[in-house]
Amino acid sequence: MGTSCREREAELIEPVTVPLRLSVPVENSSRLYSARRVIGDPGYAETLAAPQYVYIFAVVDNADGTQSVYTVIEKELDMTRWSRNTYTGSLRTEGDEVLTYERDITIPLTSQPRTAGRIYAAMSPVPLNLSNTSPATEAQVLNITYTVNDALQPHLQNVYSTPYNYDVNGEYYGKLNGITEKVPQARLMLYHVASKVDVMWAVPQDIRQQMKITGITVKNLYQGEAYLFKPNALQHEMINAGYNITIAGNSPATWWEGRQYVYTIPYQTAAGKFPLQIDYGIQTVTSDTYSLILLKTINSSGAIFSPWLRCQMTFTAPKSGSETKNIE
Repeated sequence: MGTSCREREAELIEPVTVPLRLSVPVENSSRLYSARRVIGDPGYAETLAAPQYVYIFAVVDNADGTQSVYTVIEKELDMTRWSRNTYTGSLRTEGDEVLTYERDITIPLTSQPRTAGRIYAAMSPVPLNLSNTSPATEAQVLNITYTVNDALQPHLQNVYSTPYNYDVNGEYYGKLNGITEKVPQARLMLYHVASKVDVMWAVPQDIRQQMKITGITVKNLYQGEAYLFKPNALQHEMINAGYNITIAGNSPATWWEGRQYVYTIPYQTAAGKFPLQIDYGIQTVTSDTYSLILLKTINSSGAIFSPWLRCQMTFTAPKSGSETKNIE
């Protein structure tokens, strides 16, 4: 029996269920799990705010040279979709504890042959304001930005995405496995979009009669548009009037020593540096301020994950004025 034109047209597009497993690192109170991209992250005594907003972009290469992008954006409150387990696989996080989001997405794959596919994904505990929610090509997916503002700043620690240039065995780690088969699938680890800034300070016992720390502020953090899948591609000159976070006040508990952290969006100046400014309130006979500017080199063409900044400041004498230091 022949097949009608209407029946053939109906066969051209077929909804296909694609099983996705998207994981983020977590920490157990009894042990520090090292599901991190660089030393120091996630760090000690940090907890994960479970993501509620999930952004998935499936890129499919068709045999005729065209490309299709399928987008899934949703708010997920069903905690039964999350499971806590140990990661096994080809990534450097082998053996680490992760929280895995189990989601089946439906994409309308055509009946024409497919040659390759890739998944780009992001998660956040709050909604992200994306520059493009309907990309038509992979290039448009990679150029998606999100807005970093006062509302998002406190949640940057818990925003994760798939870095576009993370390769495993010579290919993008978020490939759709079995793309030429009936049911493709993907399993990815997501990583922080923001850099962790680890700030430690100490005033030795022998000079504590001379000075104390009366406040510490991390200043001029980036706000604006940032790339969702290219965490090291942001270019910007040094910010002189940005977002400030006070991490220590005038308290006996932090006069002499302490440790705090903040998360911020990394950016690179024309000189290839990621600048960070920390202001210390210094109390001697009078009140003064010591401003420390850290400059970290970023290899934007080769770096995969957001860099970690570690600032360990031991005061050997009271300081004032400003100083710039390069860190690697």
